Amino acid sequence: MTNNMAPNINWPRFKADLAILEAEKRRQRFGRSPFTQVEWGYTPGGAVLIIRNLILPPGRCSPERSHLRIEMPPNLYQSVGPGQFAFYRNLWVTPHLKVWDTRTQDWVRAPRLLDRSENGFGYLCIHPGYATEQDNILSVIATLDLHLTNPGLKAGSHEAI
Repeated sequence: MTNNMAPNINWPRFKADLAILEAEKRRQRFGRSPFTQVEWGYTPGGAVLIIRNLILPPGRCSPERSHLRIEMPPNLYQSVGPGQFAFYRNLWVTPHLKVWDTRTQDWVRAPRLLDRSENGFGYLCIHPGYATEQDNILSVIATLDLHLTNPGLKAGSHEAI
């Protein structure tokens, strides 16, 4: 699985993430099938993981499902300091993703979803941060869920919903 394009990725941990996603695919997420498939490939800056048709938090997101593209740095899961490891970065979702604004009782553009789009994905400016020994791909999905259900939690006051 190693390749000259991303020789420093910690391949055993990445393979473990793929196995975790394969197991998750057989479970329910919000009472429904969690996603349809997982793809990955190399990019000039590392690699990319795509989760197809990921179910999003119900009643909070429109559309209900999105492809999720997650960029991997070339040193994924390599140590970057005591107890810290390089982790997934740069999340991309459906370009016109909306969230339910309870204040206005209306759908609004997801906070931090920038106009920048690429290959059918819109750039969502949230970042999972460094990983610990306990983190895995589900930590990225949890970060996305947290943002979509509580976008004001990490956003600036001008973005809070």
